Amino acid sequence: MFKIPLTSEPLQTQNFAHDGYDLTLTTRWNTIFGIWQFDLFDNVAQEYITQCDSFSIASPSLMGSSLPFYFVMLDDAGLIDTPIVKEDLGNRVNVYIVNKDDYRAAIRQSVSVNYR
Repeated sequence: MFKIPLTSEPLQTQNFAHDGYDLTLTTRWNTIFGIWQFDLFDNVAQEYITQCDSFSIASPSLMGSSLPFYFVMLDDAGLIDTPIVKEDLGNRVNVYIVNKDDYRAAIRQSVSVNYR
């Protein structure tokens, strides 16, 4: 799991490499809906992987992509039921890149049920 170094600036762009991909991530605060949205651009293929996608606490983004990872926004303060505001990003709330297999294993482990 890798933490993406984001801040609460309403528009930010950064380039980084992950798992063999050269990516540009643009994040922006949507003032109408009060959510963080993002575009992800593949710098090698010169095409958008996704545009105007949104982050949601504890839900993986990029579910429909063929990428080997997800973006997951987590509330590191544990206040999951409290709405986020713009200033929370990079402070209380952070975005992580999580390998799909690791994410699935963690979910299976956390929701395992003891059947009788």
